[in-house]
Amino acid sequence: MGVDRFDGSDQQAADQETPLLTIRLLFNELAHGNKIRRELARRELVAIGGPVVIRALVCELGSRALEARWEAAKALEEIEDI
Repeated sequence: MGVDRFDGSDQQAADQETPLLTIRLLFNELAHGNKIRRELARRELVAIGGPVVIRALVCELGSRALEARWEAAKALEEIEDI
């Protein structure tokens, strides 16, 4: 199944206002069949930003799902430098 993008050690690094579960759910949406849901998830991940999301987006570039790879690349392009 590959490397887990969220290995618990990042829990402390995650934004206190954005639970790790929310971030995981948003990443699941990146591969959704509905384009609007994918775009909304990408925009939310960009808004959350931070090192945890950026590392997970980089890992997502290796996804088998073309849509997830595309959305991850777009998010990395849109996210502000940290």
